[in-house]
Amino acid sequence: MSAPWNRAEAQRRIIAVVSRETSYREEDIGPDTDLVFDLGVAGDDADVLFREITKLYPIDFSGSDLPERFGSEGFRPWQPPLLLLGMLKSIFTRIVFGQAQQAEPAACAFVTSRTG
Repeated sequence: MSAPWNRAEAQRRIIAVVSRETSYREEDIGPDTDLVFDLGVAGDDADVLFREITKLYPIDFSGSDLPERFGSEGFRPWQPPLLLLGMLKSIFTRIVFGQAQQAEPAACAFVTSRTG
């Protein structure tokens, strides 16, 4: 018979794996940490991370939406048009209002962290 499941121990062990694979300190990782948006885990990095987790716990991820959630690390065709649109908006704002405007955080997060 196996030992009873200990949630705190499981959380500690998984955080240790995430820390090792992402180079973030364990203190900066918690149950609410978003792997994509907070840690930048995508594509092959996600594959390696979940492979390491399955070494600790026999979890079958085959039916999950991991590929959709983490996408690829490669080129995304929508990035150049969005970057160009952001640059044009900045230029237009300077011309019309005579000032530079900071990019909206949501748009920056979408361009840099969005997964396909």
